[in-house]
Formats: sequence, C-alpha cells, structure tokens
Amino acid sequence: MARTCKEVELLGLSPESCDAAAGDAAGRASKALRGLSRFEVAGRRPETGYGGVARLQAVPKALFWLDGR
Repeated sequence: MARTCKEVELLGLSPESCDAAAGDAAGRASKALRGLSRFEVAGRRPETGYGGVARLQAVPKALFWLDGR
C-alpha cells in the first residue's frame, strides 16, 4: 500500500537559544499533528530589536503521515 506524507515548516522563537526555539516548536507540533515522523531544522536566525538580539528563531520542518480516510 502506498503512503503519503506532508512536510510543513514551523517557526520557533526563544530568547535563550536556537535549540530551545526548535525544541519548543517540535514539542508543540508533536501534540497537534497526528502521525508525526521526523523533524529537520532548515534554518536559524536572530531576531533583532533595541540594538541587539532580542530572540533567536529556528525554522524546523516537520514530516507527518496522512491518514487513509
């Protein structure tokens, strides 16, 4: 039987680190998306504000399997 998956791009934000931002995004996605298979961090970047780095952003991609319904 053939299966189909979908890949979505997420955005996590954290004042601490890119790893914390990616972890938060992954944790929330795992609660919201059924059939979640894997994560891949596609990008990392700082968000600036008030003359410095305000928050760090991580852009993880989540892959999940679609139901056969």
